[in-house]
Amino acid sequence: MKLLLLSLAFSAFSTFAQVESVSKIYSFTAKEMISYEDFAEETSSQSHFVLGEYHSSPAIQKAQSEFIEKTVTLFEKANDFSVGWEFLEYADQIHSEQVFSKIDELDANTFFTELLSPKNIDYYMPYHPILLVTKKLGGELIALNEKREIKRIIVKEGMDKLPSQYLPPNYKIGSKAYLERFKKAMGNHTPDEMIMPYFEAQCFTDSVMAYQFIKNATRTLRYTVVGSFHSDYKDGYVRELKRISNEQPIITLKFVKRSDYDEKSWNDLISDGAISDYLIIAP
Repeated sequence: MKLLLLSLAFSAFSTFAQVESVSKIYSFTAKEMISYEDFAEETSSQSHFVLGEYHSSPAIQKAQSEFIEKTVTLFEKANDFSVGWEFLEYADQIHSEQVFSKIDELDANTFFTELLSPKNIDYYMPYHPILLVTKKLGGELIALNEKREIKRIIVKEGMDKLPSQYLPPNYKIGSKAYLERFKKAMGNHTPDEMIMPYFEAQCFTDSVMAYQFIKNATRTLRYTVVGSFHSDYKDGYVRELKRISNEQPIITLKFVKRSDYDEKSWNDLISDGAISDYLIIAP
């Protein structure tokens, strides 16, 4: 009977171990797909991984949760990693920690209601797996962003009207390339005279998030979950991280869904080696 149980257990483990990952990794350096094991060999357990995403996309957030789980496990860094999240406001860090500590006890609706008091809970639901795996593996959750009403001051009245206590010591306007990409992303949705106020608010957000992560993260292995515009081309948030801290490698990952691209746009993406260090590809 014991042999039979051992055999069944081994069989179950083997089946689990052979299940294919939800996501795949494309290395811009190698110009090919690589395994998670190869990825761990190429990078470091001392790294800060910036997980550039498209918001509220279940396949992408599932891939992010898998990435965190696999890399924390491969690096043997359970209980020694930090996850910063763009959607949390740093002024609410203590409250966020208190709610996060109860994630296993609460259903997802109650959890996000207590954490964010959102009007549209469905928008945040895809992030539940990321927070669950962070809790399961003993990670700390870092709130990064400024309150919206503070950023509205910049947009409506200008940077010079921002109360000094809200200006991070590292604030700096973004690069010309960042501005050009910002203009393109805004398209025809914004009057020309509002482009710079919105861009200043974008750069302010990058600076705040970088400052808050460096200030508050206490663990060795680090992750940030952030909109990909903040991290594409190693600009924005990534530029600010590198500018104020050179203590660890910063690795950028752009999370995408393969099904969102036709052949031409996909080939254009994987040919653009400057956009990030790696692509993490969800189905």
